[in-house]
Amino acid sequence: MADRAIAVHSPARGAEVGRVPVLDAEEVAGLAARLRAAQPAWEDLGPDGRATVLFRWADWLLDHERELGELVQQESGKAWGDASTEPTVAVQIINHYAKHAADYLAPRKVPPHDVTGRMRRLELCYRPYQLVGLITPWNGPLGAPIIDGVPALMAGPPCSASPRRSLRWPGGRRCGDGATTSAGRTCSRVPPETAPPARPWSMSWTWSCSPARPAPGARSPCGPPSA
Repeated sequence: MADRAIAVHSPARGAEVGRVPVLDAEEVAGLAARLRAAQPAWEDLGPDGRATVLFRWADWLLDHERELGELVQQESGKAWGDASTEPTVAVQIINHYAKHAADYLAPRKVPPHDVTGRMRRLELCYRPYQLVGLITPWNGPLGAPIIDGVPALMAGPPCSASPRRSLRWPGGRRCGDGATTSAGRTCSRVPPETAPPARPWSMSWTWSCSPARPAPGARSPCGPPSA
């Protein structure tokens, strides 16, 4: 489906912001396979090595703060005061987890349950998944995937993120009304008819059903805000 594209429109003005390529299920599976293959090398960097990479990412976000804020505003229809905070929040999250991930991931001693257990030494160690998948709301194109994506990256797995406003739940019940198209400059998007990967690590939801029908402060029939 490389020749297909999704047009991204501004909810506020209706103008086209950009276009993103459409990937079918086979192409998405291929991307996931390449990410899984890269996971061991990423894990081997250790928390300090991964932090170095993420700090460079934070520098890039700061260098392009204005540009990213404007892009978020165009794609989500948010007020500037809201849209402009997403790059800042992203940098704060990166700084926090890059500085503290080594402590969070450090092995922990497990105390014995009674005196007979004192002859054994137990230790709780953490190992990463091979791949983390994130399904996030369409109206947080930068901040939403970073909230969970950064701690996941620091834990050792690669991440694949896809904002959506439509999801098929088990049993065929559908929430929302189509696939999102935000953050189109950097990511490809799965078409609405393509089911999300099985058992994603994280799903977040939003009360706003569609960019065409903003509903601030009102309950939407789209489904639960989180799952």
